Amino acid sequence: MTTLREQYVLAVDLGTSGCKAALVSVYGKVIGWEFESVDTLLFPNGGAEQDPQSWWNAFLRVAKRLIAQGLVPASEIIAICCSTQGECTVPVDTEGRPLMNAILWMDARGREHLRAITGGPIMVAGFHPLRLLRWIRLTGGAPSTTGKDPASHMLFIKHEFPEVYQRTHKFLNVLDYLNFRLTGKLVATFDSILTSWVTDNRDVENVVYSDSLLRGCGIDREKFPEIVKCTEVIGSLDKEVAEALGLTTDIVRHMASFSSAVRGKYVLLNNQTTAGGNLSFIAENVVYHKDALLQEEKRPDLYKVFDKVCAKVPPGSNGLLYSPWIFGERSPVDDHFIRGGIHNVSLHNNREDIVRAVFEGVAFNAKWLLQGVSSFLKRHCDTLRMSRGGGAASDVWCQIHADILDRRILQVHDPIRSNARAPP
Repeated sequence: MTTLREQYVLAVDLGTSGCKAALVSVYGKVIGWEFESVDTLLFPNGGAEQDPQSWWNAFLRVAKRLIAQGLVPASEIIAICCSTQGECTVPVDTEGRPLMNAILWMDARGREHLRAITGGPIMVAGFHPLRLLRWIRLTGGAPSTTGKDPASHMLFIKHEFPEVYQRTHKFLNVLDYLNFRLTGKLVATFDSILTSWVTDNRDVENVVYSDSLLRGCGIDREKFPEIVKCTEVIGSLDKEVAEALGLTTDIVRHMASFSSAVRGKYVLLNNQTTAGGNLSFIAENVVYHKDALLQEEKRPDLYKVFDKVCAKVPPGSNGLLYSPWIFGERSPVDDHFIRGGIHNVSLHNNREDIVRAVFEGVAFNAKWLLQGVSSFLKRHCDTLRMSRGGGAASDVWCQIHADILDRRILQVHDPIRSNARAPP
């Protein structure tokens, strides 16, 4: 019998009173729950506002508390899904930064400005009949004459806060804003855009902006965000957010999967920029760099010497640590400017310790990569094959990898030429 593997979604509900978050298995089991309140500013003229940053702070607090309980492994949290209070409006600049407090769904200050786009010489229930008919035909509804829709909020901002309106890149709903903070994508969903009353909703699978409704809404067309389906994966979790929450995503680890030469199979690419290159650096730039300190014309096979040296130094390199990022890194951290280093050096260390630390540093980096691979594949890789390069020919280095990765390492035959041979 196959045991179904549990995975979890961080489910977020950002309501008017505060932010709730729950860990829910993909089979519907609620594992844990947290809540953080959010303050509301009420004004005597019918205004109601909240600070968008307070939404984000509340989300971070509840999510961190929930994840920190250790109810499930963080690596098993595969998605974040949000629901929020509706009919709110957040004007943001080109960087997605709020330009003022959010206008809440209970805010009615825009109702006078709404009449300019709903009314006319003949009125039925607060609408000119032709305008009402157009809204009902295209959207299935119409703006609330109370002024408590984004359709009114945007007009309120345009007329009462013209400097904010001029700087507004996009108008977002609460859900849109939260999704932006999570992914960096400025988009609206089929449901969040509804009460802006500018979309043609007649095709439930293809909600689009209506040119006629946009012309009559009083708001510049470019201030509306792109629309995506409610069920669409908007994007991967922002790197800084993932790190703050202690979560991992494949895009954070910068892996890639693509078609292989073997029919029906994929190649999972997850490589560090320099592995064997670190040994070349030590050999060429430190040990046998031809300068005033070294006059010999010939040198031994340093890589074989390195093997002998490593075999004599105990695991742990007598306390030395080496980070192998001498030319930046690609995975699991994509950073061209990160650099390597030898750490924890003392007067008791020597260059033999340094050589061993280089061997171990590359292997520890490989362990970091392997964590992402195992999570992506959703299985434990018991056996790994070392191929392509001089490192795979080194018994010592393969043993170091086996010890650090806690895996069985198989050395392929003649690894230097392995990529010139066809697969069996």
